[in-house]
Amino acid sequence: MFDSFMRNFENSFSSTLRTLHRINEIPVYESSPTPEYSSTHGGSGAVGNSSAVDLQNHTKEIEQDLMNSVESQLVLYARDNRQLADRAHSRSSREADQCILSAFERSVKEQARSNELKEREISLSMRKLQLKQTELALSSSSHMLEKIKLSLGFQKASFQGEKFKTQMQDTRHAEILRTLIDFLVSAVVIMSVCFAYGTYVHSYQRITDVTAACSAASRGSKSWWVPNSVSNFNSGLQFVRCHVIAATRMCFGIVMIVAIAWLASQRSALTGSNMPITFNFILLGVICGFAGRFCANTLGGDGNIWLVWWEVLCSIHLLGNCYPSVIYHVLHGPISVTHSKDGMWLPYWFRRCIFYAVLGLVIPALTGLLPFASLSDWTDHFTEEIKSFFVGNEVEA
Repeated sequence: MFDSFMRNFENSFSSTLRTLHRINEIPVYESSPTPEYSSTHGGSGAVGNSSAVDLQNHTKEIEQDLMNSVESQLVLYARDNRQLADRAHSRSSREADQCILSAFERSVKEQARSNELKEREISLSMRKLQLKQTELALSSSSHMLEKIKLSLGFQKASFQGEKFKTQMQDTRHAEILRTLIDFLVSAVVIMSVCFAYGTYVHSYQRITDVTAACSAASRGSKSWWVPNSVSNFNSGLQFVRCHVIAATRMCFGIVMIVAIAWLASQRSALTGSNMPITFNFILLGVICGFAGRFCANTLGGDGNIWLVWWEVLCSIHLLGNCYPSVIYHVLHGPISVTHSKDGMWLPYWFRRCIFYAVLGLVIPALTGLLPFASLSDWTDHFTEEIKSFFVGNEVEA
């Protein structure tokens, strides 16, 4: 397109140059021949005027052609220029479109990349949220495990406390059972001493009568045909036999009670267990009770009173063996791991002193003394003995 434009421009430019060259040649032809023809040939003026007119017409035609050529060239130039402008505009618009398209493509690509980055960022955010959720779940599980661990620790501590409390309870119950057995043995010993003292004070005459009867029986069993040595041996044997029978009748119950109490203490020391109900009820309550009643009646006392006090003593020991927790609660208070002490209206040490004094001294003494005399008689007796003791000391002084 540009080449055709250049060719057209070159042709129009060469045509324009030729036209200008002809225009420049026209005045030469007009100035030189006119005077000559006017001076020499005066009669030929019409010919000259006609040729001048023709020349002017020819010049006008040439000018007209030139103008037409110039106009046509200008039209062609304008058309070519318009085509070039259109082509340039179309090319520039195409380039602009290409630039816009490329820019749009780049924008689309950048937008796609931005969307991908945003998508990746969103996926990372989702992943981060999932990790946060997992972390929260793990933290919740950890807290739950800590709670379970703490609850298990509390349960373990409670179990250990209950176990320790149970061990303490078993230990304290075993201690109080051993204490009861020891006090049973000491009560039997004290009761035997008091029983022997009551027998000596209030049944001495009866014992003397029994021994005197034994002496009379040994003296009256002599024969004239028996040698004296044999007779003396027989009388001595009868005397010993009579005293053994009398002593056995008098002391059988007390000896049996002491033997059973000693066996109970030995059994408790070896096994460490409490005395069963059968031992307390059958041996101590029934057998020993009726044996002691027979012994008290034999020695001149009231066997029924002795049996009542003996059953009271056995009942206390039976209660201690059946319900050691009750006895321990009364004497020592509730079993506590923390060793906390609540306020009480009567101190526990005072309770223990009263209980052990009654169990180990008062009831055994009353059991041994009351079958032979009343409490007032024994009070008067001990008052007189104390007075005589102090009066005798003053007299000796």
